[in-house]
Amino acid sequence: MVNTFQANRIVKCYKSNDLSKPFVGKISDVIDNDAIVDILDYDPSDRYAAYKVNYTVRVKICDIVPLEVNRHTQ
Repeated sequence: MVNTFQANRIVKCYKSNDLSKPFVGKISDVIDNDAIVDILDYDPSDRYAAYKVNYTVRVKICDIVPLEVNRHTQ
């Protein structure tokens, strides 16, 4: 399962020590069973917390779900 999580993957994070609500982010690095995630979209109530950690958090792999980005072509 760790192989699924690699750099530049868009993910939804359900739990973090720094933010209280789920958020969407982009993995910048994977270290052991944790991922360094750049926060892309978050709940407005977590605005100050995201700013305080400079929009980057460390999240356990078990609290991350990969997202699929589908593009519509015409």
